[in-house]
Amino acid sequence: MTQMQKTDDGFVGVRGARYAEILLARLEGSVAVADVYTTFTLNECPDDLWEAIEPAKVAADHGCDFALKNGPRYWLMDSIRRGPGGEFVLAEFGGIPMARIAVVRVDLGARSSPGGAGGPLAYHQVRVDRKALFTFDAGRTVFELVDPTGAAFVMQAYCIAADPTLSEESLPGLEGRLTLPEGWRFVARTLDAPLAVDTRQQDAVVVQDELQNSYCRYR
Repeated sequence: MTQMQKTDDGFVGVRGARYAEILLARLEGSVAVADVYTTFTLNECPDDLWEAIEPAKVAADHGCDFALKNGPRYWLMDSIRRGPGGEFVLAEFGGIPMARIAVVRVDLGARSSPGGAGGPLAYHQVRVDRKALFTFDAGRTVFELVDPTGAAFVMQAYCIAADPTLSEESLPGLEGRLTLPEGWRFVARTLDAPLAVDTRQQDAVVVQDELQNSYCRYR
């Protein structure tokens, strides 16, 4: 793992840490509400065990409407601080220990992406209750999506599920690979001051691109 260190309320040295998630979803009308379980801080998601996980079996075992595999992924922030949370719940999926860290809500009735780009969930905003503060240090290169209204989303994690060759070093050239909706922009820039994304008291607003890289709104 990275040289990550635990603090009283979170972790520092997070950038580059590998993790994966399992989402256990139930349907509430046209809305899917999913409990999000992560390997983060527990293990680095062993490839052999991860590949063997069957979402249909996970859903049947846990009594939910459907299950999703999300990852493997790599964090891009430098620190994570946790806000007040609920009960700490551990579970095991295919022999991989995970902890529940968030709840995500997706309106399936509005899941078509703006402009039809990148698949059914790409560039569609979803709300995540995760009670966390993400901080990107000054001097770091960050990768952002900016929508036509000026709302900006910073990449919180890149994903190697769709492209196993993707790496942090390749992210500056990502713009040429993305089919952005009309009016959207991809921006790579170096921070001259720390960037904080504080969702400890409110839901995070997250989007993904068509490669499943995830971005969190900060303005």
